[in-house]
Amino acid sequence: MLKRSAEEADGWVAGGRGSPEVFGATWQKVCTYAEAAGKDPSTLESGKLMYVTVGEDRNWCRERLREYTYAYYGQYDVDNDCVFGPPRECAAKIQRYIDAGAKTIILGPTWPDVNQANRIAREVVPLLR
Repeated sequence: MLKRSAEEADGWVAGGRGSPEVFGATWQKVCTYAEAAGKDPSTLESGKLMYVTVGEDRNWCRERLREYTYAYYGQYDVDNDCVFGPPRECAAKIQRYIDAGAKTIILGPTWPDVNQANRIAREVVPLLR
């Protein structure tokens, strides 16, 4: 799949699981496959999906994510694969994926909640570089 993404598509989007280190190593594989196919890797898009809940009460945020991901996926490593807690903590975790090569971040709030969308847009996104 990675090779096909590099050769035939315009990029690659990682699903919700995996650390920034795993993302970065996998993205490098995609870039290597692109170069081997005669494509400029800098022209490819790279993305990362992350489930997120922003709030001061980390336990409450974690539980919202656990409920959602377990219902949807079954077992899920919420602590490592999700973004939750106060805005600065959320931004710091997201930034690690950007630093590992993600050009597009897809933030998935777990419930249709306008307050969460607003908090992400107003309190987390401005902290990213």
